[in-house]
Amino acid sequence: MEWVTTSTVLEKLHDFAENTAWELLAEHYRDPIVRFGIRRGLTAADAEDTAQETLIAFAQAFRDGRYDPTKGRMKSWLFGIANRQILNARRRILKRGEHTPAGMETAASLFEQLAVSDDELEQWWEQEWRRAVFERCLKKVQSEVDEEQFAIFSALAFSDRPGDEVAEEFGIARTKVYNVKSRLLKRIAELAKAYDDS
Repeated sequence: MEWVTTSTVLEKLHDFAENTAWELLAEHYRDPIVRFGIRRGLTAADAEDTAQETLIAFAQAFRDGRYDPTKGRMKSWLFGIANRQILNARRRILKRGEHTPAGMETAASLFEQLAVSDDELEQWWEQEWRRAVFERCLKKVQSEVDEEQFAIFSALAFSDRPGDEVAEEFGIARTKVYNVKSRLLKRIAELAKAYDDS
């Protein structure tokens, strides 16, 4: 699995006519935008549309030179664009008289959701961003180790099973089980730091 960082994606965007630039952009940032949109009350379909609109706006603004890394990280800039696109989508839904499934039964409840604090919205975005980064790092680690090591790691890290039980299942020492977990967690942390480098 090729490892692509935020900086790599931004470098590719300078030549946006290249198909790989758009593919990398969508591959890396669509999921957190979609999940953020759903959390903000959009349907899955509306969130997908909004993610597409967000990425187009982001790419165009980046190519126009509107991203200034001295004023903040790229993920914060992307958050601002995504949040504006989501607000626009929600207003369009309200104007059409449609409602989304996230409890937005009336115009009043829509405006209640619009009143979520900026701090809370940023926290939601950060959670979705971290989740997306973790998922990419986990896939990368899975591609780097053999099947048994990843199975040991998954059994210990994701199922809350005791180390003794996992060690017995795989026929290895308990210390080896914890060594695998520690090594893979360290690798995930290294990848996450490298990935989110802009």
